[in-house]
Amino acid sequence: MEGVATLLYGLALIACSMTLALSIASNAVKFRSWNAWYIVFQSSLLAICFFSFLNLIIPTFASAGVAVVFDYILSISIHVLMGFIYVLIPFFINWIMGLKWKPSHSVFFFILGLAYFGVGLASVIIGDKSFAYRIQSILFIGLMAYCELILWKNLGKLQDVHSRNICMTINIVVLCLIPTSVLLYLLPDAGILTFPVYILAISIIMLVFYMIRFSVVGTKLSRGPELSKKTFEEYKITDREFEVITQVCKGLTNKEIAAEMNISVNTVNNHIANIFGKMNLNSRMELLRFVKQSPWS
Repeated sequence: MEGVATLLYGLALIACSMTLALSIASNAVKFRSWNAWYIVFQSSLLAICFFSFLNLIIPTFASAGVAVVFDYILSISIHVLMGFIYVLIPFFINWIMGLKWKPSHSVFFFILGLAYFGVGLASVIIGDKSFAYRIQSILFIGLMAYCELILWKNLGKLQDVHSRNICMTINIVVLCLIPTSVLLYLLPDAGILTFPVYILAISIIMLVFYMIRFSVVGTKLSRGPELSKKTFEEYKITDREFEVITQVCKGLTNKEIAAEMNISVNTVNNHIANIFGKMNLNSRMELLRFVKQSPWS
C-alpha cells in the first residue's frame, strides 16, 4: 500500500507544481481575488503534499517520537486544507457556471468545512483515526453529490463552449471520485491513498481550466482588445444586435441607444429581447458579465 501511496504522491507533486505555476501566471495576466486565494491554497497544498511524501519515509531514518510529532502536525494541516476545499470547490463550480454565490452558501459550506476539520482534529487528539475517517468520507461523498447535482441541473443552460468543456471535465473527475471515495470508505486501511487522490483530482480540474483560459486569452490578444463580433458568432447575433450590445457595454440606456443609433426605443427593446433570447440571458447584468467578467477573459 505504501508503494502505491508513494507513486500517487509523486504524481500529485508534479500535477500540483504545474497547477501552481499556471495559477501564478494567470494572476499575472489578469488579477482575480479568488485566484490570489487559490495561489495561497495551492502553495499550501504543494507543501503539505511534499511533507506527506516525506512522512512515508521518515520512520526509516528518524526516531519514533519525531515521527509521531511530525505525523500530528501533518495530519492537522491536511484537515485544515481539506476543510477549505469544502468552500473552494462549490464556489468554483458556481462561478464557472455563472451562478450567483449567496452569503448563505458561504456560511453553509464554511460550517461543513469546520465540521470536517473538527472531526479530523478530534481524531488526532484521541488517536483514533478510523471512526473520524469514515465520517469525513461521508461528508466528502456528500460534497461530490452536491457538485454533481449542480452540474447536471445547469449544464444544459450553459452556452459558452469553454465553460461547458471545463464543467464536463469536473463532471468526469467527480464521477470518478465518488466510487473512489466509497471504496476508500469501505477500506479504511487505504486511507493513506485518500489525500494524494484528492490532490490529483483537484489539480486535473485546475490544469484543464488554466489551459483553456490561456488559450482563450491568447486568442483574444491576437485579435485585439476591442469587443469582437466573433465573441457572439455561435449565438447568431446580427450586425445590428451587435451594435446594440456595444452600446449596452458603454452603459447607455435604451433611450440613449435609440438616439445614438437613430432608431425607436421599441426597436431597441426588440433587439435586446432577441439578444437575451439567443444567448439565454435574463438581464443586462448577465450580458455585461458575459462580455466583461467571463471566466475566460
